[in-house]
Amino acid sequence: MGRNINEPLDAGSGCENGRMNWFKLPPCIDSIVMKQLPAHPAAPAGTLRRLSLQTIRTWRIVSTVGAVSAAVLWGQTACAQDPQPLPSSLAPFAAPGASKIQPPWKVEPFPGSADKKPASFSIETVDGVEALRIAADNAYGTLSHPWPDASPGIITWRWRLDQPLAGTDIDTKAGDDNALKVCTLFDQPLDQIPFLERAALELARATTSTPLPAATVCYLWDSYYPAGHTGRNPYTGRVRYIVLRGPEAPLAHWQNERRDVGADFEKLFGSESPRVPPMLAVAVGADSDNTHGSSVAYVAALKWIR
Repeated sequence: MGRNINEPLDAGSGCENGRMNWFKLPPCIDSIVMKQLPAHPAAPAGTLRRLSLQTIRTWRIVSTVGAVSAAVLWGQTACAQDPQPLPSSLAPFAAPGASKIQPPWKVEPFPGSADKKPASFSIETVDGVEALRIAADNAYGTLSHPWPDASPGIITWRWRLDQPLAGTDIDTKAGDDNALKVCTLFDQPLDQIPFLERAALELARATTSTPLPAATVCYLWDSYYPAGHTGRNPYTGRVRYIVLRGPEAPLAHWQNERRDVGADFEKLFGSESPRVPPMLAVAVGADSDNTHGSSVAYVAALKWIR
């Protein structure tokens, strides 16, 4: 039986270990570098192993989507592994008094682009609060924590924005940058996703070695839109957001947040899903690779309340 694309990957299988956050796809699927798909032990000689550029350009054709789906299934089977136990709570970013980020938190680069400059993550004490410092200088990066099969509950945290980004507009591709975000990733069933978005997601999964979630809800501290603004990522409808703090919020001041993750999923994805799917991971991050600016922000006391 095929492996779930969102299960942990076996580090010894030649696949990427763990999960990866997915906040936006590259601007043009044609520009994705093709990678050799892992061989399936049952695949006959001469079986299609590589997606051609022509296939990418004609992915909307039903037969192509079927081929992509089969390729994804082969890759899933080749990287199968027993599921990991669910942790009892989100781990702190670092051990008390330590300066190094601890597992299971893991820094993730931009999907499909190893050359993109990563955002910086470090542990600092700010106004007496031990916090994760997130800095992006023409960069992209997320820090993720696996949270498999969890029932959506309440998530709380503290955050502050010290250096905002200029020239952003998260509703446009050119301005799609954010100095501070907390995101929740969901294992939404593929049959609930509209056909064209499902085909694009399957294609993206087939052309990168990292598993991509089917639905992501991001909470943003934005420099352009006010609190309460919602929308879809301009690169992909599989990522949707809620602005919790906008330009009206004071800089360099700690703010407390508490969100009902299930209710927010229903608000943003309820038209597709009759019920809230299980969680996959929680992530924090920043990106400034489109506007080429610099930002500094902090997150602390990120907790999951069941």
